[in-house]
Amino acid sequence: MSGAADAGAEDPAFFKAGLAALRYGAIPIMALQVGEHAANMADFGVKYDVTDLVEVPAKIVTNNKDSKGKGAFWFEYEVDGETRTSSRMTPSTVVPETMAESLNKQYPAGAAVTAKVNKSYPDFAFVSRGQDREDGKDMALAFAAIDCVTLFVLFRVFRKTGAFKLSSFRK
Repeated sequence: MSGAADAGAEDPAFFKAGLAALRYGAIPIMALQVGEHAANMADFGVKYDVTDLVEVPAKIVTNNKDSKGKGAFWFEYEVDGETRTSSRMTPSTVVPETMAESLNKQYPAGAAVTAKVNKSYPDFAFVSRGQDREDGKDMALAFAAIDCVTLFVLFRVFRKTGAFKLSSFRK
């Protein structure tokens, strides 16, 4: 053997399986997570306006957040006779770890609470102000832009993984 890459060499089955798992599993799941984060940050950046908030009665349906602020949370509220749901505990959906435990105690499942709703965007509602401030909107929009760039890179990687061959690295 001369050590040169054999043009007809076939990649091992485990390599093909790993590449398929990356291409059809990890990359799309990562893209979905990044896309959801971009949507939440853009939603917060565009729709959060403290001067446009009204309070409405709400009921906590599910609160499975842990002490780090991760987990399912949503509540129901009514605007103009229409029942809506929201998963926002805080305006930006980020629950600071320092506040997670107290917010979990404050908003147990089944509790009747008051939600804050944007009059112009009634689908934008949350129950606690948390640590979010008006000046965080620019940062949220910056994160949304970074997420969009990340999505672009992920899809470029997705396209390239189809042509990737282990034999191309052999000399």
